[in-house]
Amino acid sequence: MAYGIKYRLEFSDDQENGKKIEILKKDYTGSVLPIIGTSSPVEISWEGDDDFYSPIKGSTCLINLFVTDDVNYDNFYEFNEREYRVDVYYKDASNNYQIFWTGWVVADNFSEAITTKPFPITINALDGLGLLKGFDYPIDITQVAGKTFKTTLTNILDYLDLDLDFYVSNDIRKRAGYQTNSLWDEVVPQFQNAWFADGNDIMDAKTVLEMMLRVTNSRIFQSLGKWYIINNSSYNEQSLKDSIATYTNTNQAPPSGIRASQTSYLVANGTEAVELVLYNSSGVYQSTTDVNVLKEIPLNLTPLNNSFVQTNLRPLEKYSYKIDLSQNDTNYFKNGGFEFGVISTNTILNWITYANVSGVSAAAVLDNAIVLQGNHSIKTTNSNTVLANTRKMLTTTERVMIGSQTLANVFAFNVFASHNNSSAVQLYYIIKVVDNSPESYVDIWWNATTEAWVTSEFKNPVTLEDVNIWEDFEVEVASFPAGYDPGTTVEFYEPRVANTNGFNAFYIDNVSFSYTKPDFSAFYKKKTKTLEVIRKRPITDSLSGVLDVSDIKVSNILYNYQAFLGGISGVYFRPRDNYYIGGTASNPGLMLPIEEITTQQVMNDYRNFVTRFEVDLYNLDKTPIGLQNKIWVNFGSSILQNPVSCYIDSMTYNVKRNTISVTMHIPNQDNDIANTLIKNYTN
Repeated sequence: MAYGIKYRLEFSDDQENGKKIEILKKDYTGSVLPIIGTSSPVEISWEGDDDFYSPIKGSTCLINLFVTDDVNYDNFYEFNEREYRVDVYYKDASNNYQIFWTGWVVADNFSEAITTKPFPITINALDGLGLLKGFDYPIDITQVAGKTFKTTLTNILDYLDLDLDFYVSNDIRKRAGYQTNSLWDEVVPQFQNAWFADGNDIMDAKTVLEMMLRVTNSRIFQSLGKWYIINNSSYNEQSLKDSIATYTNTNQAPPSGIRASQTSYLVANGTEAVELVLYNSSGVYQSTTDVNVLKEIPLNLTPLNNSFVQTNLRPLEKYSYKIDLSQNDTNYFKNGGFEFGVISTNTILNWITYANVSGVSAAAVLDNAIVLQGNHSIKTTNSNTVLANTRKMLTTTERVMIGSQTLANVFAFNVFASHNNSSAVQLYYIIKVVDNSPESYVDIWWNATTEAWVTSEFKNPVTLEDVNIWEDFEVEVASFPAGYDPGTTVEFYEPRVANTNGFNAFYIDNVSFSYTKPDFSAFYKKKTKTLEVIRKRPITDSLSGVLDVSDIKVSNILYNYQAFLGGISGVYFRPRDNYYIGGTASNPGLMLPIEEITTQQVMNDYRNFVTRFEVDLYNLDKTPIGLQNKIWVNFGSSILQNPVSCYIDSMTYNVKRNTISVTMHIPNQDNDIANTLIKNYTN
């Protein structure tokens, strides 16, 4: 979309640093109109809460203006979303404007005084992260295979239409490929189906984004015209990380006193250069660079108004990280909800729909008008008054391999008959097993009436109880006869309608063929709903703090469980633990599932009371501060000197006054705190 600048306000902050606001309108080609700002024309805030691991740090921009006899503005409450964009700029050391923040004007948050001119108005703009709840996870409809977190992230951010490049900082690495790739390049769920709720409902984009960030112990926010995705615990000096990794390689163990070395580095250098991997808005790698993100109190930032307040969060006795298994009953038909399909070309992954052929087949198409779950169903407008004469409309494209003869199976589907009268509606389906064993067993069909496998074709009829409503059908299918190495197909036939007068169409959705998993380990038992990964401190520590994360639907720990849709392959490491760099394959070092690394990071941060500060600060530097910065409180070792710099958890930036109100905390990634790792399967 093309946007033209309609309104502009240039001003200086209290230190005479140049600032600029521009309000752009879609398809606008006229002249740039003036803005009259209040004494506080722009405030930008990044949200936060008591959970400093909260993954999404969305931001809002308040623009405070005056309406006068000479200056008026559009009615900002009478437009469609994405009609107006707001850009906020600052002047750099070379006196050039650089983008600091961008977002969309939100109509329902516009406020205007009811009074005579001049009067103030407030325009509210958002970066859009909080609005992702209204978008589906962006599946690739042409394939079921999983996508990297980076690709999924890029597709989600495309919804926002801001076209911002993004930085990634996360030192967790996969054993292969870590030399050039970030974690977000490597992490891939086995199937896109992992991002479906209850197997068929597509998750919203915000939930998926939050989940990816939780898995990688990351947060996302906008600053300096880019998205940042940074690790919540290990965002610190890269050269120090490198020296610790080198020590580990040589000594086969991390050095002691990691936090003390971080303090020494800060005191000696007064900088903190973090490694940032830059991708463009399309997710294409651009560069890797080390950037000094440190701001120091009082060197760069001055506290205001006696506002320095310290709070302490109690240490953790237990961290509970819950992985949701409820949707992972094995459905052999991975596209049973028909979500991986293209309406325009009627292409459906793993399924065949048919055209009208007299006495042979009935036309069926991919549809999105009437669905039970997700976005797609299969539709036919054909019917027959004689059940035996109904024609094939839908079948699987290939045999689904089922590797056990000892498991009971369940075949299930949903149907909807759009019909203007209440005459009886029936449907045929076939379950056929084609043997692949060398003994040349005959093909067999399931007879749901006798509940037995038979050696001649059998069409199972089902009768709908009602029309114009979705109905569930579930059929228990016995285990396969001994000796079979079966591949299974299913076929659906057009409906039989007793009275076709008023018949409109027939729909099928949510086809599944699953085994009930009665005779595996606890993971496979149908009643198992959650894998809880627990980090627990010794009882002798006398702690009571508990932190819970739940409803995670992707997992590295569960990769080898084929029934789990969200499995992530590989083993991972932190450079501080890895012995393989420059070493030998026979001595690979400490390789762990991602969850074991990130849960350890959380326990490390909460080993003692976590110090948080709330403070109002005046920025002495020309460049505005953002959440990508870290703040080191350093009044000297004899007064107050934090051992390491703080993460900024939330912030409000008054652009004119050059002040910031921040909430920040001190991380603690010293040598790993001792704890017990427990994996608990629960109902």
